[in-house]
Amino acid sequence: MVHLLSHLLQHIFKLLAWADENLPDSNPLGWKLMFIGLAVAPSYFALRYFPNPSDDAIVLVTLLAFSGCLCAVAGAYVLFRRLVYRWQDRRPERIISMKWK
Repeated sequence: MVHLLSHLLQHIFKLLAWADENLPDSNPLGWKLMFIGLAVAPSYFALRYFPNPSDDAIVLVTLLAFSGCLCAVAGAYVLFRRLVYRWQDRRPERIISMKWK
């Protein structure tokens, strides 16, 4: 079980590194992903209306909710990264080295 969890975390970190390199820093993209994710993710609550667990629609609803959560997380990541960059640009410059001349 521990090996599976470490393997899963390794792939999650690779996915985050890929997203960091390939997702643009765009506020409209971040907001669109957030709104799509927040609109689609509540479809998970529709599972209580399927009394028979062998319904094929359960798989569709679960995949829809999972993709909505991924969109919301990606949108939050883009907006957070954009906020950090903006905060760093507005910060006054400081000495970051201890080398004396």
